[in-house]
Amino acid sequence: MRQRVAAGLFVLAFAMAGVAAGHGNAVDERAGSEQCELLLEGAPPEAGRGDGEEPPLMVTKEDSGLVKGHVFTPAAFLMAKSTCPDAGMWESWQGSQHLDGIEFVESDLAKVHVYDGDPLGVRTWRGPQGVDFRAVDVDIRLGTDIQSIASLPQDDGGVEATYVVLRYSPEAKGLEPYGGVGVKVEKRCGGDWSELAQTSTDAERGEFTFAVPAGECAELELRATADDAEDTWGRPVPLEL
Repeated sequence: MRQRVAAGLFVLAFAMAGVAAGHGNAVDERAGSEQCELLLEGAPPEAGRGDGEEPPLMVTKEDSGLVKGHVFTPAAFLMAKSTCPDAGMWESWQGSQHLDGIEFVESDLAKVHVYDGDPLGVRTWRGPQGVDFRAVDVDIRLGTDIQSIASLPQDDGGVEATYVVLRYSPEAKGLEPYGGVGVKVEKRCGGDWSELAQTSTDAERGEFTFAVPAGECAELELRATADDAEDTWGRPVPLEL
């Protein structure tokens, strides 16, 4: 039931995206497009990591069109929509290695399964042979989270805050402390984000500590981002004192 509801929500998301782009229906979208595409949707970070055996994959998207997949569960899924005019097979490749494929026959929507044992890194989706398509790059890596450990008021009115960076472990099937990774802490008081601290996590405990000076605004917002790695995505995580 959970998966059927999720799939229904993705259908709605695709429909709203089409309206926002000025396309009232899939037929018009296909007719006016020079290159057909594979549109991929997952869960945004604000939706959380999901639960159940197969939640939507957490996804962020770059202006370049790169889709970033953040692995937090043994199995997750993306919803894919093909805008190609006819049925056909979209296939993903990592270099010369063929990974998987989706055949659109009776519907232009399909589910793409993502498992934590899949090869990490960039995979490129290519459309059916003989069709003018736009390739899509999807970069899937292990996901990270940041959680509060302690906030200690200081004599000068400031706060010393300690957090832990966690990373998904395919072996443990859950989050584990992520040691030795760089972390950028930023602050905002209603304007643009600015750097508050640049630090790294303890090699064993995955913890980091920084100071919030006294006199910051009442609307102070904080966020921290772990550095990207070859097999890991960092992402901005809101912090609470």
